[in-house]
Amino acid sequence: MKKQLATLALLAVAGSALFVPNSATVARAAEKDVDVYILAGQSNAVGNSVIDQEGRGYRAALKADDARNDTGYEEVYYYGAVEVRATATYTGSELTHVHFGQGNGTGCMGPELGMAKALSAHYTKDSPAAIIKSAVGGTYLGDYEGVGSNDTTKNFGGWASPTLIEEWRASGLTVHQYSGKLYERLLETVTYGLQALRTAGFTPHIRAYLWMQGESDTEQSKWADAYAHNLELLINDMRKDISEIAEDETAQNRPFVIGKIAEDFANHGQPYIDTVRAAEDAVAAKLPFTYTVETDGSDGLPKLSLALRQNGDTNGSDPWHFNAADMYDLGQRFAKVAYEHLAKHSYTVQVGEGCTVDKATLLSNGEKVSFTYTLARGKLLDKVLLNGTDVTATAVNGGKVTLTPDANTAYLNTVEVVTKNATKYKLLLNMGAQGTIKRNISGNTLYEGETLTFTLSPNEGYAVDKVIANGAEVTADADGKYSIPIGALDLNLNITFKQGTPTGSEPPSGEQSGSQDGGDHLGLIIGCSAAGAVAIGGAIGVGVYVKKKKKG
Repeated sequence: MKKQLATLALLAVAGSALFVPNSATVARAAEKDVDVYILAGQSNAVGNSVIDQEGRGYRAALKADDARNDTGYEEVYYYGAVEVRATATYTGSELTHVHFGQGNGTGCMGPELGMAKALSAHYTKDSPAAIIKSAVGGTYLGDYEGVGSNDTTKNFGGWASPTLIEEWRASGLTVHQYSGKLYERLLETVTYGLQALRTAGFTPHIRAYLWMQGESDTEQSKWADAYAHNLELLINDMRKDISEIAEDETAQNRPFVIGKIAEDFANHGQPYIDTVRAAEDAVAAKLPFTYTVETDGSDGLPKLSLALRQNGDTNGSDPWHFNAADMYDLGQRFAKVAYEHLAKHSYTVQVGEGCTVDKATLLSNGEKVSFTYTLARGKLLDKVLLNGTDVTATAVNGGKVTLTPDANTAYLNTVEVVTKNATKYKLLLNMGAQGTIKRNISGNTLYEGETLTFTLSPNEGYAVDKVIANGAEVTADADGKYSIPIGALDLNLNITFKQGTPTGSEPPSGEQSGSQDGGDHLGLIIGCSAAGAVAIGGAIGVGVYVKKKKKG
């Protein structure tokens, strides 16, 4: 892949004359930053939404909403390549501003128009954004054979990323020569697009990825079932490869926003819509900085419909594509989610053995961020490292790690929670048979840092005499609970009962309990097994019993 990226870079340099913008459209900038949003996918990314759909008045409505939809957004540039055939040689496109007609033909629009509307609230002419789009309609991610019903893999290529192609071939599959062509085409387009921005005097920075694809993969169960895995590989490869092309390591952790395919697509004979939609959610939940945009209205926003007719009226210009109004909405949703998840600083949390955290990624624009960690029994916190530096003393407090970015904090940061094994100790429990014990730790193994807590319930006619821990007497608190921190020694615990007024307490909620059938017996249990002696029931040890004479 590095060889391929180098080739693409050379193509960009060699063809730089292609990138001189139309002077009537784009004025040369004086080395200013530009935030780049990459848009890819199939036809609803291409944009097949007809602007002048008969009887719907979309053009007038969108111009009324914002005149820049027609005249162009000076705050948002556009560079796109759509519907490029697999056998074609791509030599670049024109850098312009976002406006009507950048979909599949000048009469159509894609998500870029709504994206520009939303992004323009955060950017200016002097500090702009840019959308780079590469998309082809009806294309597949999982069609390794080139057997898709509309032949787009054969004619235009497929979206399989390099890692997925390698997996297929390693498993003995015969992979169509164009199965990964669209992925390669995307890298070409990004390479050319970034060079066009540089030629115009900008320094580009990758800010987000927008993905609208998956409808075609609902055609066969094997493609739909593999979609989550295939998409995960594509996202990982795309972030890595575009980071290399852009020479921008921050691109690896930028937001990746997945537009969920519409439920209505199932009305057109695609049987595995739910499988792919669930896969999109699963990938967003699994991968860091990955999110979904809903189209079915479940997020409280209006449902985006692909239905040919709705309530007796024509909805879209065909059954497979959003109408222009819904496409405008989709683009705004894309931009809103992407922008909301951009941050000046990002933290990726890594954990050692026996540790879990409530958050694996953290985003901050300068404010404090925190996460909690939970350690398995037998594990202790060793230290917390921030980019390799020990910050335990300042960042850790009571199972919570808090970090505050400063002027020296990088965009990409790694937090490592390092664990260590706690020292193991034995519990030696010697307890009379005239009562029962209920404790929070079962067995006879204790670990450094734990606290053994228990309550005692004497049998009828008995009271607690003494509780001796390693030679020192322990008393109960007001609730009748005994607490013994585990120090650097095995714990020798001796518990005796005496005749007298019954005493005892109920165990704390959730603690484990055990019992010893004391009856009218007085005895001594020596030692403790993993199953527990009196403490947990099922005693294994040496018992010495003296049977009392019953009265009467």
